[in-house]
Amino acid sequence: MKILKPVMFIFLLFQLALSTLYGQVQTIKYDQITNFSGRPDTTTAMLTIDLNKNVSLYEFGKVEKEETISQHVQQDGSLSIRAGKRIDTIGSYVRTDLITGHLELREKAVGNYFLVSDTISVDWSDIMVDTVINGMDLKKTTCSFRGREYTVSFLPDDNLSAGPWKFRGLPGLIIEASDLNKEVTFKAQAINREPEIHELAEPQKIAEIPYFSNYEDFRKERNKLREQDVSSLKNRDGNGQNRRIVVSQVKVDYLEKD
Repeated sequence: MKILKPVMFIFLLFQLALSTLYGQVQTIKYDQITNFSGRPDTTTAMLTIDLNKNVSLYEFGKVEKEETISQHVQQDGSLSIRAGKRIDTIGSYVRTDLITGHLELREKAVGNYFLVSDTISVDWSDIMVDTVINGMDLKKTTCSFRGREYTVSFLPDDNLSAGPWKFRGLPGLIIEASDLNKEVTFKAQAINREPEIHELAEPQKIAEIPYFSNYEDFRKERNKLREQDVSSLKNRDGNGQNRRIVVSQVKVDYLEKD
């Protein structure tokens, strides 16, 4: 999918608002940007909205080939870490029932995937102000969600309430969302209308992946794994020097803080 110029992007956004009346499938490409260590990392994500089913699917983090990434982490000294990315053509996803808000998740934590059932209600501010981004007339508001404060801009549409990741509940499509500390940002980059598509592709599930029936139980398990991971980083060799640690993935920051 090619990147759209601002004028065409605005036109397609307008088309998107109109086309929701006809229940067609829409796909929106987002940049998902995290900046936990002072070095921004951008991941391409795709949101598919099917108003015939009242379902959306947000997908990100697919790995098409094995990679090994070396980096230094300042954690009680300088540690040399080699983080391997294994092939995973499914990645993470958030499948949202646009009516009830129920979520089916494939979440990644410390190199492992988990299936999670979650139902949330984002605490949106009642204050909405006009804003302009790339010539688009949008609305801007704020919300508090799982440890982060976000500013969100959306394209008003009474027939659609959707957005990237786990965001929903506003009268329109969320174009941008960024937390107060600029650690997590979502930005829409391109829209594709595909009238010939009438079925939303269902996410693939693997039976061997652990399943959690609620987010709180998953959060406890994720944090336990994170603490174990950080604890392993603090181990030193007999000479009191930081030792070389090889792990599948070292990541102590997540989109959600709690």
